[in-house]
Amino acid sequence: MQTAVTVQEFDMLLMWFDNSKKAQADKIKDACVRYEAKFEESATLVYVNMDQYDESLVIAGLDIVGARNVLKHHFQVGRLDKKYKV
Repeated sequence: MQTAVTVQEFDMLLMWFDNSKKAQADKIKDACVRYEAKFEESATLVYVNMDQYDESLVIAGLDIVGARNVLKHHFQVGRLDKKYKV
């Protein structure tokens, strides 16, 4: 499991809700597309609810982390400054 990062370490954070029946990877990709459209840069980190976290899920360029403080069907999408490591 990866080290937690506090919200203060993000320049911008997008909260995304999706309770559709889509695959988890598709939900995360949709959230990242919205993040890029809004902030004009790609996301590098996504927090998902710990109960919905799938360790086997890999999306190029993204660190996906399970977090207890994220509600089910919600995603916290952000980009870490290069000085922070996950």
